[in-house]
Amino acid sequence: MMGMPAGLRSTDASLIEGKPLAMFAPYIGDWEVNSEWGNGLGLRARIEYRVLMSGAYVDAMTWAKDGDGEPYLRYYTVFTWDNEKKQIVSHGFQSDGEASTNPMTRGEDGAFIAEWGEYPQRIRQQVDRPVDREYRWQVWTIPAEGADPRPMIDANWERVMDKSESGKAGQTKNMTDLERFGITHSSPPDGPYPIDASLFVQPGRPTTSFEITERMSASPDRLFRMLTTEGGMELLYGIESRIDLAVGGPYEWYFLGENPYGTKGGEGNQVLAFEQDRMLAVSWNAPPTQPESRAKRTIVTITFEPDPDGSTLVRLVHSGFGAEPHWQETYEYFKLAWGSVLQNLKGMTGG
Repeated sequence: MMGMPAGLRSTDASLIEGKPLAMFAPYIGDWEVNSEWGNGLGLRARIEYRVLMSGAYVDAMTWAKDGDGEPYLRYYTVFTWDNEKKQIVSHGFQSDGEASTNPMTRGEDGAFIAEWGEYPQRIRQQVDRPVDREYRWQVWTIPAEGADPRPMIDANWERVMDKSESGKAGQTKNMTDLERFGITHSSPPDGPYPIDASLFVQPGRPTTSFEITERMSASPDRLFRMLTTEGGMELLYGIESRIDLAVGGPYEWYFLGENPYGTKGGEGNQVLAFEQDRMLAVSWNAPPTQPESRAKRTIVTITFEPDPDGSTLVRLVHSGFGAEPHWQETYEYFKLAWGSVLQNLKGMTGG
């Protein structure tokens, strides 16, 4: 159940000072655009540039909205430095499963320029150097070799202020980030709140699930308490949590307790149903390293079946994984993670 180690992705631009990717320093942070494509379709998007692996790479997550739909991760890009060719290389991944690797050049004014694709849909993109909290972004299509580029968009990205720059603006930013992951509160909630059904894969859509069972020597009531109290979680994993055993109550585990709220691990999860000492059902989200899956919720149901010999059969069913490709990583991740959780629970309660 480990999440992303602290410092893996960072907004500290000083980490790339003196390194080949130092030219990305002015971009590190969050930016938003509200514009239109050349065909009149609206564009609302957010891009988050981060220093990756202590300055070895820079990555960018681009979130977009289609019409009135929910924001989703449309592009993920990792920028690397080719030391042999002395140039930046962009490794891009799209939500439709497409991927590409392209060299980037720099204009005299410091703009990043890249081209990719095949004629007649070859794309040219130019990202200017930020000036006064904005940078210009231009995209063209090139129908044939030597042909004049055709404009697709010419827009400005605006930097999103953080807490250090404006308290109120910072609060708005944090709420935007949290809401993107289905988290409606900016701090741990104090009690039950409405369960948002739209966060789950919708009825009728294909889903997958898995089941893990483990027989334990402890009684059902002891095992139930371990998993439904903050004290139990502290004993089990030595982590902070927020648990309110009521339908709609928070059920949040903070594996990355030093991180800001929203990136600690289990924010936004709730109790869906329970039967004292017999059953617990909670919503569950993916770790921060899997943002596409994290924007939705799955369901974890744990039952505690007593045996006449005093042991308890613990049965865990994790269901509600969607059919999109990103869900497969989440599915495999939790098959391993929940197995470790049950083994740890068994060890902490006497085998």
